[in-house]
Amino acid sequence: MKYEIQLYQRPEKEVIQQIVKIARLLTENWFTANVPGDIEKDLLFHDAFGLLNQEGRLISFLVFTSLDGSINITLMGTHPDFIGKGYGSILMNHFFEYVRSLGFHKVVVFTVPPDTKPSYESTVEFYKKHGFEIKKRYNELWESGAIELAKVLS
Repeated sequence: MKYEIQLYQRPEKEVIQQIVKIARLLTENWFTANVPGDIEKDLLFHDAFGLLNQEGRLISFLVFTSLDGSINITLMGTHPDFIGKGYGSILMNHFFEYVRSLGFHKVVVFTVPPDTKPSYESTVEFYKKHGFEIKKRYNELWESGAIELAKVLS
């Protein structure tokens, strides 16, 4: 499948709605009910990469911001029809190149601990596959706690 990767700096409303739509589709299995509404607000201040198919339809996204000298991934998702086909990896690798080009050397992401929601085992494995390491657990964050993963870019 042919695809295009697009950087959206402070995305326009149409792009935000496409990201929110995918987040809603992923809510039952992955995200809590508040995530689509929260990301809609976050995207007023965050940037995003989108992977679009040849028809221009958004099929995967990665939302990010900067905090304390690192780039933080705030949300990532792929339309359910395209999960497991490598598009998240394509997007992640492109993202790393972009982050390096900006002069950043560290990427951080927080996710749900798999022991509280087993579906997140594949999420953690995805990040580990891309060089992230688990750094810390925060039991007080979110409804079920959070784990912090980080990757140092060479």
